[in-house]
Amino acid sequence: LCPGAVIQRTWTVEKRLPGSDGELNTSDDEVTVRTCIQSITIEDDTPLLVTKLPGDVTVDCQDADGLDPEDLEKFDFVEDYLGTPQDPGDDSLVVFDQPRIAYDCEQLAINYSDRRFDLCENSYKIKRTWTIIDWCDPDFELIYVQTLLREDTEAPQLSISVDSPGANENTNCQGFVNFEISAFDNCGSTVVTHNSPYAGAFNDPSGFYPVGNYEIEITAVDGCGNVRTEAVSFSVTDVRRPVAVCKYGIGINMKPDGMVTLGAAILDIGSR
Repeated sequence: LCPGAVIQRTWTVEKRLPGSDGELNTSDDEVTVRTCIQSITIEDDTPLLVTKLPGDVTVDCQDADGLDPEDLEKFDFVEDYLGTPQDPGDDSLVVFDQPRIAYDCEQLAINYSDRRFDLCENSYKIKRTWTIIDWCDPDFELIYVQTLLREDTEAPQLSISVDSPGANENTNCQGFVNFEISAFDNCGSTVVTHNSPYAGAFNDPSGFYPVGNYEIEITAVDGCGNVRTEAVSFSVTDVRRPVAVCKYGIGINMKPDGMVTLGAAILDIGSR
């Protein structure tokens, strides 16, 4: 019953006296009946008390559970929030699943509605509006908005291996450098890029590199803009054997003292 309701309780008292037959509890008894009505009014002298409201929640995008109230019951204040940036400093203020209300006579109804805002791949924000009404009091309505965030803040992981053979004459003094790259993100897809001018594809720095030392940057970006960049150093060396090409039939004047100066430049016609 709602406060203000009135219960009408009727009390009846019956008195019996022996009748003309001198016997009691017979049909000849003289019966006198008196009644009175007791009125009981329901009063509520204990006000409704909201002890806890759902706290704002941030979860990692790889969390397997959702953000429905029944999913949020698993959060442990001490383990998940105490001493973290989300620590409100008082665990009595924190509840993640639904409102906690102390009441007695009120006839409460609690409901919620969600508005979801997608932020990026597998990340979104929910504005959850809780509405509490009292069927006994048409003027009572409590509305509270809880914010829930599922986010991706972790950059992708990169695994890179590089095979750098030497360069020789058959490859125009270039070496084919082969990269094997794998990128993994905990919540979604990744895009790999690099800064190599010798690559054949935007996402693969493999290609023919001239002899020299190199440092190539490889970058992985996930669907929420988290970036990981790693620098890979390698060298392409000249592994060809030297080839001497000399002139034949050189004529040189001999000095009066019988000495002749013959330098390598005189004999060379394109050694390599």
